[in-house]
Amino acid sequence: MTGSDPSQDQLGDQRFDSTRIAFLSVVQGSGLELDAVLADLQLQEPVDEVWAFGDLAAAGYGPDVGWERLSLPANTHFVRGSTDSDLTSGRLAAATRVDGQASPKLPPGCTEKVRSVAWVRSVVTGAGWLDWQADLPTKLAAVMPYGRRLRYD
Repeated sequence: MTGSDPSQDQLGDQRFDSTRIAFLSVVQGSGLELDAVLADLQLQEPVDEVWAFGDLAAAGYGPDVGWERLSLPANTHFVRGSTDSDLTSGRLAAATRVDGQASPKLPPGCTEKVRSVAWVRSVVTGAGWLDWQADLPTKLAAVMPYGRRLRYD
């Protein structure tokens, strides 16, 4: 490596590829912030891929906006996050009684989370995203054209 040419890596003459990846995570159902990020991406050089690292839905004003907006580009790869897993597994929803109240068996402080997850789950289900979300991988890995490995899990 010559040190003067930033396009060379430690392997000698092998050139770095100019692959551009946008990484997004923890949208939490906030479409305003996601729209701002996506608008900023439009002002930048085009990206080759978008990696969306989970927790797209949550108790924001639009629990399903993350998938609606990010499912449009064909180059978007999704990973299911912990909040997404809570929604798709039904674990927290199962802690809600038929009357919509949290089970008295829950530890203190969990009641609001249970209600929130139940509401988000109903919105995501109604929008048709729950099954799609349940099928998302929990890990993502890729080998870039220049041989560098990227991994998220």
